[in-house]
Amino acid sequence: MRDCSHASPRTPPPNGQKKLLAVFGAMIAITVVIGIIASIAAP
Repeated sequence: MRDCSHASPRTPPPNGQKKLLAVFGAMIAITVVIGIIASIAAP
């Protein structure tokens, strides 16, 4: 564990990018769901 942490002290950035991507994907998914609901609820 110490070797990993010492060899790559900059591990958080990729993790943060992955989290950002997940949040972006979730936002897109929510937008799509809202669009589907709107199209179904439309008179």
